[in-house]
Amino acid sequence: MSSQAERFFEGYQQALNANDAAAMTALHQTPSIFVSDQTKRVCSQVDDIRTVNQSMIDGINNAGASRCEALVNQAMRLSDSVFFVNVRWQLFDQADKKLSVCHCSYTLQRDAAGDLHIIVAVLDDEDKLFSAMLNGGVHAP
Repeated sequence: MSSQAERFFEGYQQALNANDAAAMTALHQTPSIFVSDQTKRVCSQVDDIRTVNQSMIDGINNAGASRCEALVNQAMRLSDSVFFVNVRWQLFDQADKKLSVCHCSYTLQRDAAGDLHIIVAVLDDEDKLFSAMLNGGVHAP
């Protein structure tokens, strides 16, 4: 599962770095759930998922990050088609200086064709990161 999760998040990373909310959205299943300390949002429409993904792109760009890198920390099988994945996201500026790191957790499901899709994204660490970066309080560990 780990190599499949790594390939999946390489594609997600490429879409994120290209500022392509539509490509990111294509990697989600409908409905998708986004969870953070502040919000719990069930997106039952593709446009709603795209809106959340565009907000994520905007947050990264507004915080001064020009590139993100996904590193899979853990991948665990929950059932035949459902997997838990913890990802360490590294954010870099245009000079390729690491701005910060955040961890996000995802529940993925494999469809009938064998492709993985996000069904739940837990974004708590990411929300705190963007807020701190915008206020100048976060630096790379």
